[in-house]
Amino acid sequence: MARRNTNTPAVLREREITTHIVPGAPGRVQVFALDEDSDGICTEYEIRGRSNNGEQVVNLRITFQSGDQAAGPNGVTNEALLAIVLDRLERFQQADQPCKENRKAIYHLNEGAEQLARRITRLHVPGDDL
Repeated sequence: MARRNTNTPAVLREREITTHIVPGAPGRVQVFALDEDSDGICTEYEIRGRSNNGEQVVNLRITFQSGDQAAGPNGVTNEALLAIVLDRLERFQQADQPCKENRKAIYHLNEGAEQLARRITRLHVPGDDL
């Protein structure tokens, strides 16, 4: 089974990600991909935010798992990050902020989490390469 070469050196450059931006909505949070290997896969992201007066109030770096977890964890997994977002949206639904958009997002995030779990299972079943 083909595995990504995790020893490929990273290209150190910032690439801004803007898919989280909703036109017309308030917010000053920026997301950047910080490194990419030769396959274009990034393991380091940074989230930056500024208050209305320009003061930096958010600066968070996220390091994702690189390579097989059997060798030990070295970063967060996609599945763990999805679990955090799901937990947050589910709490909104249980509190005073339930809405149909959150309900739909929870449904689709759960579907995504199930697909990622299937992928993990498939990758760890010998002889089941697709």
